[in-house]
Amino acid sequence: MDFIEKLSGKLGDLASKLAGIILIYMVLHIIYEIILRAFFSSSTFVLDEFVAYGTAGITFLYMAKSMRKKVLIRVGIVLNRLSGLPRLIMEAIGLSITLLLSWYIIYFFWSKVFWRNIIRGRVSESIAEIPLWIPESLVIIGLIIFSFQVLVMLISVLVNGMGEHEEISRAD
Repeated sequence: MDFIEKLSGKLGDLASKLAGIILIYMVLHIIYEIILRAFFSSSTFVLDEFVAYGTAGITFLYMAKSMRKKVLIRVGIVLNRLSGLPRLIMEAIGLSITLLLSWYIIYFFWSKVFWRNIIRGRVSESIAEIPLWIPESLVIIGLIIFSFQVLVMLISVLVNGMGEHEEISRAD
């Protein structure tokens, strides 16, 4: 179990570092665009598109780490009032529903969006003509790593009981 927990942690850390790199890229692209517009009356003409791809990538790539750090939105108002077996059951039900929904979203996004765009060779409508599977792959990767993190948490709760999952952090 320790190996799987460490693996999910490493994957989440790797994805969050990739999200950080994307964020740095976005900031640099925005600064570059400002300089082009202010001093050269020019533009890259793709800033909006690339920032949108980056935002989606960051969102999905950071989900696993957010879940592991317990900062993803959860129903603490209910769970923090429970303890023992009722808490364990509610936690297991919540994680199971989250896992099933994430698997469904992965399946739907893969089959109805991602794979179709690969087969059809769809590209963005901007002058960059980016193949759409490239930014969509960040969404798929983020969802898979998130799903793996939820699975590991569910197994941990079922095998070890609540333990470290006892208290859901509250916003300050």
